[in-house]
Amino acid sequence: MINAKKLKLNLDVASLNRPGKVLARHALTTDFPDGRLVRKYMPNKYVEQIKQALPESVQAALITISYSEIHLLRAHVHTLDEAVINLYQQANGEKTTFWEGEIKVDDNESFDNGNNYFTISHENLAPSESFIAQSGEAWLLNVKHPHSVSRDYEAFPSDQHFMPDEGVTRYAIQAYFNKPYSFIADELAKAGMVE
Repeated sequence: MINAKKLKLNLDVASLNRPGKVLARHALTTDFPDGRLVRKYMPNKYVEQIKQALPESVQAALITISYSEIHLLRAHVHTLDEAVINLYQQANGEKTTFWEGEIKVDDNESFDNGNNYFTISHENLAPSESFIAQSGEAWLLNVKHPHSVSRDYEAFPSDQHFMPDEGVTRYAIQAYFNKPYSFIADELAKAGMVE
């Protein structure tokens, strides 16, 4: 894959608690006014444990680490961070898809475009690559490239790909970086951490 790399991290994220203090809410939409992505505080001992598992060059590019509840997300790009490592504590078979085509901001359903991300119109996009993460896996993502989190296309009609579900879709620990995806991917590969 070009825009995502499966990682080999020696971390057991299943045992990490789900803290309660909300740091930020993103993707505020008509169907999820409280946010499709809710970032929560992680105690420093967990942040340090994750940080220490990364090469020093990658640690130096770290902006923050937070615990996230992630619902289905339409195609979007991040504006603040350049790469993200997702450590999936709970994944439910959703598909992360990267898209190619015209990047056109879509504010039809989002109330907070510009709050560290922009929703992108699917109108002129075509899927280019995708993966389905499993619980316990870690993935590096190029978040400057349009990407989405949806139900599996083969299992649901197209009008239901991004429809809200009853519960939280994913729980993930997210590490945000201020250096380009290519730099983070190269440094992790040098350390033997890319599958």
